[in-house]
Amino acid sequence: MAEGYEQRAVLFLDVLGFKRLIDDNREDLIEEALELTCAQQQSNYEVSAFSDNMAVSLPFRHGYELAEIIQFASSMTLHLLHKGVLSRGGIAVGALRHKGSYIYGPALVEAYRLESKIAIYPRVVLASDALTKALEVGGNPQGCEEFTRSFLLTDPDGWDHVHIMGHTALMPFHIMLPPAEQGKQGPISWKVMADAKVAAVTKALENNPATDDRSKAKHAWLANYAAQYGLLYTHNPTPPVAA
Repeated sequence: MAEGYEQRAVLFLDVLGFKRLIDDNREDLIEEALELTCAQQQSNYEVSAFSDNMAVSLPFRHGYELAEIIQFASSMTLHLLHKGVLSRGGIAVGALRHKGSYIYGPALVEAYRLESKIAIYPRVVLASDALTKALEVGGNPQGCEEFTRSFLLTDPDGWDHVHIMGHTALMPFHIMLPPAEQGKQGPISWKVMADAKVAAVTKALENNPATDDRSKAKHAWLANYAAQYGLLYTHNPTPPVAA
């Protein structure tokens, strides 16, 4: 590995419809979402934001870093959806130099490729070798592979993506839950969480009208994905989980 590189997990995220945000003087939403999401995470994250893109990474120390970056992507994506913003991204594992304003390396190139060429829809796609690399680099703590896979969903096209509608996904409860649920003591039902996620997706789609066949296909994917899991958690009685 070249000097200065570390083995890191990296998320590259692209904010869709950024021009509209600028035109509406709402670009501060991105900074707000990034700051609040980062505040939930550990201090070993490195974050770079430029225009409508952001890159977030962390070095391997205990083996669960890939799961952490996936959960970061989940919380960030849901936060943006709640604010009416769509995003798309890629996650990779590999050699990366990320310190302050400096970020470069093969892992970033791969994460960018996934976002720009593979993701297509408003989803965050995982590199096909990311989990294997993570287990090799970070070791294989007991239950690590199963734990990491619990945050992912495999699409019909064969790509794993961050399963934001899943009950294990990290979400910003403090802004997404309805007022009646915020501050409530005790567990929060899966139905309440699913309803909040579906509402966020609906808001984001309404806020970003599709203008051509390509964007209509992307919107249809997200709408169908959210509706499928919203109905699943609404009609399939399950025990609640704690916030």
